[in-house]
Amino acid sequence: MLIPIAPDDTPRKNTCRAGTHPGVDPVTNQQPAGQVIPESSSSPTVMRDGSILYGAYTRYNGARGHLFKFSPRGEFLGDFDFGWDVTPSVFVGSDGGEHIVIKDNHYPLSYCSQKPDVPVSQVVCALPAAAYYVTQLDADLVPEWIFQSTNTQSCQRGEDGSLHCVSDHPEGFEWCVNAPVVDHNGVVYANSEDGRLYAIGQGHHGVFTEPRQSLFLNLALGAAYTPVSVLPDGFVLAQNNGHLFVVGSRARRDRGQG
Repeated sequence: MLIPIAPDDTPRKNTCRAGTHPGVDPVTNQQPAGQVIPESSSSPTVMRDGSILYGAYTRYNGARGHLFKFSPRGEFLGDFDFGWDVTPSVFVGSDGGEHIVIKDNHYPLSYCSQKPDVPVSQVVCALPAAAYYVTQLDADLVPEWIFQSTNTQSCQRGEDGSLHCVSDHPEGFEWCVNAPVVDHNGVVYANSEDGRLYAIGQGHHGVFTEPRQSLFLNLALGAAYTPVSVLPDGFVLAQNNGHLFVVGSRARRDRGQG
């Protein structure tokens, strides 16, 4: 995210103050560095060639963090502008290349801050729009496609199995998955704060919003950042509202499909 620099000390919305050095962390004025903080659930992922992926907190890009890539010798190879609280999933596609799947949440956070000598009435800070994606990258951390959360319905399942919903998330829901998972057919599984488990197919480019399938589990809530797993028999494990769900069908298992 590129933050403009104000030409003078006049308060302006979503700008850095005059004299700011671009390309550095605004807190330290040094080259950006990832932070490992207690709230993070990120874990390193190792690729086929021994390269290491790690999602770290960086604050200055709207609390999005960065996904860093290092060589087996620890040399910095690149980064992607999201990494906060995510463990990337790596799989080998039908093209023989490695692909990386992460959640990619754009939070409605502003960089604007008030100076001690500036009245609040003179500082205007407009929040950017939120957008929540699952993004697939190539081995060089270049985006291949993104899937956007567009469901607006907060739902809960009654004791009789019925759903009760209200539309209260106009910008969609944050992806609460820590680690999405990909089956041998290239289908991506991820859970969301809307209480659903999503199956997202391959073969798309750009932005798309229609999943291959989705299943409501129990409750839409700000859930813990849990991973999704696929068992050897093709069943998918996902968590929601403190419950572990086993999702799939015996027919799919008998056919050996994930």
